[in-house]
Order: sequence, then C-alpha cells, then structure tokens
Amino acid sequence: MRIPPIPQPAESQGPRVAVQFVVELVGPQPLAGLKAREVFSHPWFEALGRPMVYAMAPSDASWRLLTPSENAVVYDSLALAWPYLDRRGHLTSRSAERLFHTAERLATGLERVAMPLTPPELVDERVRDLQQLQEALDASVAVTVQPAQGWYDLEPLMAVLGGLGFAQQSGRLSLASSEWPEPLLEAQVSTDARTAPNKASAVDLGFRVARNPIPLWTLDALFEAVDAVDRLHRSLAIDDEGSLVDGARRDWMRQQVALLVEALQENGLPAGSPEARMVFLD
Repeated sequence: MRIPPIPQPAESQGPRVAVQFVVELVGPQPLAGLKAREVFSHPWFEALGRPMVYAMAPSDASWRLLTPSENAVVYDSLALAWPYLDRRGHLTSRSAERLFHTAERLATGLERVAMPLTPPELVDERVRDLQQLQEALDASVAVTVQPAQGWYDLEPLMAVLGGLGFAQQSGRLSLASSEWPEPLLEAQVSTDARTAPNKASAVDLGFRVARNPIPLWTLDALFEAVDAVDRLHRSLAIDDEGSLVDGARRDWMRQQVALLVEALQENGLPAGSPEARMVFLD
C-alpha cells in the first residue's frame, strides 16, 4: 500500500514549553561557541541532569539542537530543557528548582542570567495536567484476525503481508515510512511450530493513535490488511473490546479515532507531534 507523505512539524525544533521545563540563558552579548559548549563538559552536563540543549547562532532563523560537535563560532541564544515526563518518572517542583539553581551557576560562568520559562513552583501542576492527558487520551487500535476455520498457511500469509508493505524491523513486523522514525502499523503473527509447523493461528494488528502522524490513514491501512488476509483465507476480525469488525464497527472506529485526533489537537498535542511523543512515551 502506498504510504502518504508524513506531515513534518512546521514549528522550529526548539524548546517545547508545553511539555518541557525550559531555562533560557540570556545576556546582552553573543556567547562564544566554545564557551557555550561547556554545558557538555564534566561535571556540568551530569549535574544538570543531561538536558536537551538548544541554541541559535546569528545566522539561524530558529532554534536548533546543540551537540558537542557543533562548530558555530558564536551563539545569540542558549536554552536548557528537560521533559516533564520520561520513562524514569517525572519532574517535580522541587527537582525543577534544583535544576534551575544549577543552571544559574552555569549561567554565571557564561556571563548570562538563567530565566525559567515556567516557574519551578508550577511544575507539579503542569505534570499533573500532562498525566491526566496521558490517562485520558492514550489509546491504541488493536484488531486480531483469525481463521474462521483451521489455520493460515504461514508462507502465503507472510507473502500477503509483505505485499502490503510490512517488513521486519527491530524484530517486529512493521509498516514503516522512511520519513518517520517508528512503525506506523505493527503486525504480530501467532505461530506454534510444535503443534502446527508452517501454520499461523492469528494476526494481531495495531497502533497507538497519539504517536502516529497519520492515524486515520493508518486505520484504513489496518482495515486493508484485514481484508487482504480474509481474501487469502476466510477470517474473522475482532477488536480489543471483543466486537466483530464489520462495516458498522469500522465506521464507529473511524469516528472514535477522529474524535481522539481532535481532542489531541485541542490540547496542544497533535497526533504524532514532538509534543505528543514526549507525553505518550513508547
């Protein structure tokens, strides 16, 4: 199946205040590049909790991610950013206060002033808001396709999925785009080599809406995969609520995904956006 162009963020790649605690280091004079990159030196980078570092050189129209290998001579702006939520847990007002004071010491050595774009005392509230959005809006679409009778022959089944564009990626069967860093749609083929060699009992298809840049297209791609497997061998498709995925159920699923996409947009976390991927962690 032909994957459409993936929409890319129109905004700059700079700090994202909605989902990151950001401290900007400001000053009246440009900052020497060598001096700015001291943020990566020992012990500063570890003391700062290994933040994302953003900078703007005089020739830049927007922020860029600063790395130790950058070689710009001077920068106009420098900012440090920490995600409110990550796989290890979340920031608190207390931890944000400590990070800010560490950033103040760094800024003094750079002849700059540290300015938090969100006051540390408001971090707990912001984290609670994002956690509530996580709980309310993190939904997956999952459908299991199984033979109406018997088993699938494994080789023709894999050929059908391969013809649709699924390929092995990091040990998983995925429909992916070169324009996107993670799978758009995943498939898991259930087999049991001991009891039924060269056979398959089911295909599980699914994706997470919030992390997907084209969720409505992906939903239709899932339905296309269901139909292709059904043409190979008469099948039943069941969603994660135990409902048969017939025409009426497909319409309902499209409606639900569209409503979720709208809710994500309204809350400043467009599906597949950097903001959404910082909140709805993989």
